[in-house]
Amino acid sequence: MNGAEWFKHDADMSADEKVIYLESQFGLVGYALFNKMLEVLSRASDNRIQWNEFQCGVYARKFGCERAMFQSFIEEATRPEVAAFLLQDGWLFSNGLIKRLAPMYEKRARNAEKVRKYRQSKKGKAQSNEMQSNEVQTDDVTVTYDLVPVTHPAHAPNDTTTNEQSREEYSREEQSRKTHPPTPANVVEMPEALKALKGFAQEWEKWEKARKSSVGAARAQLETLLEHFANGYDPRKIVKFSVEADFRALARPTDDMKFPARAFSQSNQQQRHYVAVEMPQGGVNPTIRLDSLDFSRAEHLRDKALLTYDEYQLLKKTNAPNTA
Repeated sequence: MNGAEWFKHDADMSADEKVIYLESQFGLVGYALFNKMLEVLSRASDNRIQWNEFQCGVYARKFGCERAMFQSFIEEATRPEVAAFLLQDGWLFSNGLIKRLAPMYEKRARNAEKVRKYRQSKKGKAQSNEMQSNEVQTDDVTVTYDLVPVTHPAHAPNDTTTNEQSREEYSREEQSRKTHPPTPANVVEMPEALKALKGFAQEWEKWEKARKSSVGAARAQLETLLEHFANGYDPRKIVKFSVEADFRALARPTDDMKFPARAFSQSNQQQRHYVAVEMPQGGVNPTIRLDSLDFSRAEHLRDKALLTYDEYQLLKKTNAPNTA
C-alpha cells in the first residue's frame, strides 16, 4: 500500500475532542501540528512513519517549531485517552486516518485489477492471431502451417473477425460488476455495542440494501456510528433518517437524534457502587466500581445496570482501580 495524495478534512474537525484538547495545551499551534502530521502520514508508505529522537528533530525543523515543544506535542497526542496518534514498536500512525483512506485503497486495487485483466485479454488475442493456421502461397509451392489449438481467455474472441464483439462482451462484464457489487453486510463484523441496540440490525440492513457499500466503507460507517453512539446519539435514528432522505452517506446527527435524557437522582447514585460488565471471554463481572468510569463521555449509559465490554472500554478512566 502506497501513500495518498489527499485525505478528508471534516468541516467540524475543530469540534473533535482530541483537537480541542491539543488546542488547550498548545493553542492554535496544536491544531496546525495535528494537521501537518496527518499530511505527513497520508503521503507516507502504509500511512506510518518510523519515530525516534532523530525524526522528532527533523520534523520539528520542517514545521518551524522548537524540538522540545514538538516532542511534548507528540507525547500528549499519543496519550491513550487522547489517541490522536498511536506509537507502537517505533512506528507512528493514526487509526482514524487509516480507516478513512481504506475505501480509496480498495478502489485503487480494483482499478489495478481491471487494467491487469484488460492487458491480459489484449495479450491473449495477439497470441491467438499468431497461432492460427495460415497458408502461404509461393510461385510453385504451397506451404501449410498446422493448426495449433489455442486456449482463449474468458472474454477473448474465438476468431480474428470478432474484435468488436469481444470489446462489447468485456464492456458488459464491467458494467455488470458496477451494477451488482458484492454486498458486504455478511462479512463486516458489527460492533457489540451497536448489535445490542434493539432494532439497529434491521435499520442497518435497509441501509446496506440501498447503498451496497464496499467492505471498507461499511466498516468505516459502523465506526462512525459507534462514535456518535458514544456521544449520546441514537445510531438507529441516524441510519433511518439517512435511508428516508436518500442520502449517499450517513447523515450528521442532530439534537433530535439524541437519546432522551434520563433522571438519575443523587440518592440512587449513592446507593449504587458497582455495575456489571459483559466480559469478552464470556460471563459477567458484577464488581466494576462506578467511580472508575467517566460517564461524562456517554451520559445515556449512566443508569444501565449491565454494560457491554465496548461500553465499558469507552467509559473506563485511565489508571483507575476498576474492581472491588
